[in-house]
Amino acid sequence: MLQQSGWNPDPNERCTEETNTNELSATVRVTIRTKRYERTGMLVEFAVLTHVLQDGEWVERLCIDTCHRGSVHRHDHGSHASYTEIETIDSPKSIQSNLSPAIDEAYAVAEEGMNEWTPAPNAPSR
Repeated sequence: MLQQSGWNPDPNERCTEETNTNELSATVRVTIRTKRYERTGMLVEFAVLTHVLQDGEWVERLCIDTCHRGSVHRHDHGSHASYTEIETIDSPKSIQSNLSPAIDEAYAVAEEGMNEWTPAPNAPSR
């Protein structure tokens, strides 16, 4: 089993999970999943994802999350086999302070996706 360092949520605390998906266009969406202690509302985990529609299938372009590795980290282009560590989670503050930048990054990737995958408007006729 993977040994994690740093802070981890208390497995005995009951949590609530919330997932919100924002469809930015017909081909791009951002999903934000948060997990909080039910008793206190403290944020203990998040995942922020950007997906694009390619050939009729939703494809993950970015995932920044705090799940399973004891760190805030990012996965690019749907590959969860590799990741780039952003910050070791030393306390719940590490999770809270990285949520907003993760959301900003997901929307930046989504905007790139809208520019890349949105068909160009028809040229004006002469």
